[in-house]
Amino acid sequence: MRLSLSRGLVLVAAAGGGFIAAFALGWTTASGSGLDPSGAAPVVEPPALKVARLTPAGRLPQLAATLSALTVSPASVTGGSPSLGRVTLAGTAPAGGAVVSLVSSDARAATAPRSVRIRGGTSSATFTVKTSGVRGTTEVRISGVYGRTTLTARLTVAATPPQSTGPAPRRPSPSIGPTTPNKATTTADEGAIYGGS
Repeated sequence: MRLSLSRGLVLVAAAGGGFIAAFALGWTTASGSGLDPSGAAPVVEPPALKVARLTPAGRLPQLAATLSALTVSPASVTGGSPSLGRVTLAGTAPAGGAVVSLVSSDARAATAPRSVRIRGGTSSATFTVKTSGVRGTTEVRISGVYGRTTLTARLTVAATPPQSTGPAPRRPSPSIGPTTPNKATTTADEGAIYGGS
C-alpha cells in the first residue's frame, strides 16, 4: 500500500497500482483563518480526516465467499441407494464459479464426485452420493473443501437385507385319467359266467 498527496487529497494505492481510496485533509488555525491576526506563526489544529470517495464502483472490494454448509439427504440409506448432497456458500460465487472439492472417508461404502461447481452469482449446488452394499451398518464422512474451509456431513449406509427365499414351488401331480379294463381279463371273466371253457 502507498500513500501520496495530490491537490489536498491523500491517495491510497495498492501495491499493484490499483486505486483504493482518497481522503481530503482540512485544517484551520485557532482564529479560524489561515493566519493568526497577530502575524505570528499560525497555530494549526489537528486535521480533520474526511473520506472523499472510495473505489470507482463506490464500495470496498468484495470479500470472497466462504463455504457455510454441506449436507446429505437422506442422512441414512440402505446400501445401493443414493443420497443427495448440497454445498452452500455464505454469499454468492464469483463470476467464474466456485469449485468445491469433495472426498469420501470410505469409498467402498459411498462415493462422491471429486468436485462440484457452484455457478457464478449463485450460492449452492447439489451432487449425488452413490452407495454400495455393505455387510454391516457403515458410517461415512463426506467432506467438502473450499478455500481454507472444510466441512463434513455424516452418511449412514445400512446393510442390504438378504432376499428371503420361500419354499420351493410344488410341482403339480400328473393327472390320472379313467382306467381301461384289460380286454383279455374281461373276456375270460365273461366265459366263466356263461359256462364257457
